[in-house]
Amino acid sequence: MGNFNIYQDNYADFTVVSNRFIDEYMEDANDAQLKIYLYLTRMLSAHMSTGISDIADRFNYTEKDVMRALRYWEKKKVLSLDYDAARNLTGVHMLPLSSDRLEADTSSKDLPSAEQAPVTSPTPVSLTVVPPVSEITYAKPQYTADDLSRFKTSQLIFIAEQYLHKTLTPADLNTLMFISQTLQFSDDLADFLLQYCVGRGKTSHRYIEKVAIDWAQSGIKTPEQAAAYVPGFDTSKKKPQANGNAANKFNNISQNTYDFDALEKALISN
Repeated sequence: MGNFNIYQDNYADFTVVSNRFIDEYMEDANDAQLKIYLYLTRMLSAHMSTGISDIADRFNYTEKDVMRALRYWEKKKVLSLDYDAARNLTGVHMLPLSSDRLEADTSSKDLPSAEQAPVTSPTPVSLTVVPPVSEITYAKPQYTADDLSRFKTSQLIFIAEQYLHKTLTPADLNTLMFISQTLQFSDDLADFLLQYCVGRGKTSHRYIEKVAIDWAQSGIKTPEQAAAYVPGFDTSKKKPQANGNAANKFNNISQNTYDFDALEKALISN
């Protein structure tokens, strides 16, 4: 994914955060919004370019998280976003902070929904091929012994082992249970999710869970919807290779053995 330039008026050759930002803007911003603003300020002072995917990778956010933060600051009149004719993001203009901007912002309208939002990265990413972002939030439940008993025969454990190339930890299994039982991902959709994350070099259970929540909130129910949501991602080179019946790509691959009694204690105690 391409990079974009960051520039501002009255450039100074050092990284600085204004007192006005700290006094008037910082209190209402969340962690992601603060991190991204400070990172943009740092990149600006170093004359360095960056991109949506670069920021997402650095902070373990999704690209939608990054764009949501940028639009938040645009709404606050802290920065403005530049687009080319195809509505791809090409620049971030850091604006001078003033009380007038802050006061004008109090009457501004809500941010546009993902369905209304333009394509905002150099690699086109459609936000209209899936239902609008849901307001539902997902909290990981406290799993019980019965939950684990039902899940321990799931093929998803086996699929995850092959993509992650490791014996799964209790935290990994906790995330898989959350994706399967709470987010209600089918094995096929979870399979695509794992392919996507591993294909980006991200194998952390936290990152996988974050992407899964993003997809769930966007109404993604099938691998086809997920593929449309992340266009350009090629799954053909990322599937684990297995011998045997082509109908089951995991035939003849041995599955790791787990001490589910110990895992049950670990999961339930978390």
